[in-house]
Amino acid sequence: MDQTDEMINVLAETVEELKRGILDYSNQMPKVSPEQQYQLQEKVKQMHQIALKLNSGIIGLQELKAFTARELGRQG
Repeated sequence: MDQTDEMINVLAETVEELKRGILDYSNQMPKVSPEQQYQLQEKVKQMHQIALKLNSGIIGLQELKAFTARELGRQG
């Protein structure tokens, strides 16, 4: 496994952790006050935005890896 694979795995694990956090917060919503619901919704939005950015990074790294493999294949 090269460094790119390691970065992809770490980012994917982080996205999964964010998904679990989003699910946990979403499950807490009905149990808390309206003010706390608002706070939880804001946290969920932030985690969702971070997860989307990380997913974009994962896609970028996968594309970079494929590009590098193609270019190295042409040189070999």
